[in-house]
Amino acid sequence: MLVVATYLYALRSPTSITAPTLWAEGGTVFFKDAIERGWSALFAPYSGQLLLFPRLVATIVAPLPAAIQPALYAGVAMAVAVLSCGIVLSSRWRDAVPLSARFVCLLALLCAPGVDETYGTLANTHWWLGLGLLLLGMLRDPLTRGIRIGELAFAALAGTSGFAALYGIPALGVRAIRNRSRHSLTVLGIAVLGVIVQVGVLLGSARRGDIAGIVSDPLAAVLVFAKRVMATAAVGETNLAVLWPVRSPGAWALLAAILLTMALTLIWMRTTRMEMGALLLCLLGGWFLALWAMTQPDSSVEMLFWSTAAARFFLIPRATLYISLVVAWPFLGIKRAALALAGVLLLAGILSDYHLAASPTVDWGPFAQCVDQARADCSTVIPPGWSLHVDARGR
Repeated sequence: MLVVATYLYALRSPTSITAPTLWAEGGTVFFKDAIERGWSALFAPYSGQLLLFPRLVATIVAPLPAAIQPALYAGVAMAVAVLSCGIVLSSRWRDAVPLSARFVCLLALLCAPGVDETYGTLANTHWWLGLGLLLLGMLRDPLTRGIRIGELAFAALAGTSGFAALYGIPALGVRAIRNRSRHSLTVLGIAVLGVIVQVGVLLGSARRGDIAGIVSDPLAAVLVFAKRVMATAAVGETNLAVLWPVRSPGAWALLAAILLTMALTLIWMRTTRMEMGALLLCLLGGWFLALWAMTQPDSSVEMLFWSTAAARFFLIPRATLYISLVVAWPFLGIKRAALALAGVLLLAGILSDYHLAASPTVDWGPFAQCVDQARADCSTVIPPGWSLHVDARGR
């Protein structure tokens, strides 16, 4: 099942394998710092947060030839996405949900509507780690010591790799209540500790959000939720440029968002479980986090009305829509019509946005040779049009 899922995930953007390249911070922050600063950059904050996992990967592969590093970055990013989402297949899933239904959920998570910034890019692997932490909250405790240690390490790595651990805390809290074990409580504690560390880093940075700005325009906040979560899930990310230009919703996109919201609401109301409450907290919290992140001095909530802007912030909120159907599975006997409607709309969104745009070609060879041969002032341009300048090795 993981092999099939990996194949379908890779097929979304074959150029990530045939012509891999670095994306945004993957080059200008992680690659650059690993080459120039080495291990000393491992715990360096960026944009008000620690991003341990991508920095660790970049530092480990930094001594290797620069020519192969984009492929290694892409391979690690793909593995993180598939394995994090693959937790849904675990035999320790707490509820009696058929493996076939969870496999469909795995495919939906990996093929969900989106744009290339969150797929196969090391810079955004922390979002997939956050999704994995959320799914970890749906499991029973492991029986072997090795897997228990693995869960603790995963929680620590996710907690120190951006604020994505926030998405997993509600589900991990429910797990601690359901399992009533020291291990589940420890996993939750590590995730919470990671968030506390991230908050400390944030407070020491210049990054600030404006909650008052969000509250002052509630209609804009609701429209962002309707467009970037519900409408995107139903019609696809790229289609919104035509079906919902900026703030003005088209009839079809608005209808799809309303129908999907109504169908899912009926299912959620039927599922009176703490797990569903945790998913809804994750959904709403992710939406609010996206709004908060776009109230920085150098950005604006208005950006969230662009069809593909800040797509990474909506990866996990949209994923909760698919996971909620798995959580609701034991309660769907009476709401089959709502399930059918939600399934058709979600499938339409996946199919309409399955193939991702090919990444622009980067003249990486001469740049890689410059870096490896310790020349001065090596530079190139990487997607999405960012300039990458690296000092020669050892300078």
